[in-house]
Amino acid sequence: MVEEPLHSEKHVDGFSYSAMIPVGPLHPNAPKLDPNKATQCYIKRTGGFAGVTKYFGPFDILRGSKPKPVQLTEAGQRQDPRCQGRPKTWS
Repeated sequence: MVEEPLHSEKHVDGFSYSAMIPVGPLHPNAPKLDPNKATQCYIKRTGGFAGVTKYFGPFDILRGSKPKPVQLTEAGQRQDPRCQGRPKTWS
């Protein structure tokens, strides 16, 4: 795994976030993969009050695709496209 720091909160109980990209299997004779051609990544979150480390993923990396436009509700909030018109929103 190749680990790249993404964000670190600047206080005592803050979290740090890193992207982790798999570069190949754990077999010694297996060929290494190019991290620039990866199709998946994982997110690592460490820190907080208890100093816990959690891993999230895998997330697909889409290459060459355009992001979808953000949908807004009447109140001007962003709407989660997975809700398909239902009122679940986040600000």
